[in-house]
Amino acid sequence: MSDLYPGNLLQDIRQLQRDVEEIKALLRAQPGKTTASQGWIMHSMSAPDTSAVPAGGAQLYFRGGLLRYRAAGNVSEVTLPAPVVLADMGDIVTADAGSTYTATVQQLINEIKTVVRAFRADARSKGLMQ
Repeated sequence: MSDLYPGNLLQDIRQLQRDVEEIKALLRAQPGKTTASQGWIMHSMSAPDTSAVPAGGAQLYFRGGLLRYRAAGNVSEVTLPAPVVLADMGDIVTADAGSTYTATVQQLINEIKTVVRAFRADARSKGLMQ
């Protein structure tokens, strides 16, 4: 019977080890499907094969400019709604209540204005309000 592996087996094993290490390095260098160091960055992809989603699981993916969701074993897709952008309501102006309200009611009105103005400023800073 002829020798199936002529040559130095130890040398072949060392070469295989080098090949495995090289493949590992190449795999580590591959970019991931998503990155999250500054929010999630998802690349557009085709609809996932439902068999790829584990039983009892679900998959989020991005396609055609929309974030989508698919549950295991479910072939229908649910497109998640885009974030709502609020329209600016202008400045909040109230007249002094004068003698028609007590000072407590006027203070409450002023506190509500402050909270609404802070909410509006926060929404603007986060891009949720124009």
